[in-house]
Amino acid sequence: MALPLPHALLRDPRHLALAHRRRRRQDPLERNLLDAIASFDPTNPIVWLVIDRHHERGLVSKFTSPAAFAFHSINAFEEPSLDAATTEVFCDVMQYHNLDILHKTYYDNLKSTGPGVADFIATHREGIKTHFARYRLSVPSTPSKKSRPTEIAKTYPLIGELPTINPSFATKRARFTYGVVDRGLSSFVDGIAKTDMETGENWIWEKMGHTPGEPIFVAGVEDEGEDGGVVLSVVLDGVKGTGYLLCLNARNMVELGRAEVLVAVGLGFHGRHIAA
Repeated sequence: MALPLPHALLRDPRHLALAHRRRRRQDPLERNLLDAIASFDPTNPIVWLVIDRHHERGLVSKFTSPAAFAFHSINAFEEPSLDAATTEVFCDVMQYHNLDILHKTYYDNLKSTGPGVADFIATHREGIKTHFARYRLSVPSTPSKKSRPTEIAKTYPLIGELPTINPSFATKRARFTYGVVDRGLSSFVDGIAKTDMETGENWIWEKMGHTPGEPIFVAGVEDEGEDGGVVLSVVLDGVKGTGYLLCLNARNMVELGRAEVLVAVGLGFHGRHIAA
């Protein structure tokens, strides 16, 4: 059965790119959905389908890349090739080496006092580390369904999950992405990272015992730079058991302020800032 990777549909100005891998599944009525997914097969490649957005040509190209798993894509953009017969489509993805991250979502592996959490982190550390990968797909001007290998143009560790960018740079070559990071300092996530996707450099906000949620980028009104603005995140204060909305300078990840509440605020997966 061919299943797309979660959030694996990427869009550039002229194409859609869908990444999927074949997963053998058992009957989900007899087991939970996670256990129904077969073990990770490193010989099972990712298949990329590139679809034309504007000229009704449908599937224009297919590619393959080494086996991996991903929850979230970051961005996609295209650039002209030195070869006039192709267009270079770049797909930025947050990925893992295998499926260990799925099994980390079991309650006993997430709760800091869980009986097996320390052992799971110790034995699966490499599998639950996040990595950035920029895939280069050389899309021919003439549609072809012959599968070809992709090229990984860049890759870096510790990029951050639930990644976001300045929305003004969607479908363009963006330099900075923001995400929550797991450096092994807690059983869940332990900071918010800004990463330079060109160099791999990181800037991290952290506070021991505080668990941040998905970062949301809000562009500045006067500053037109890519990282001109602020980053918002709902954070759980594990010491007080309450939550607050954190506001960071998107350029240097220094805290600008916070709005505290007297109760714990549930962490959400996704959000968006809408100007009033």
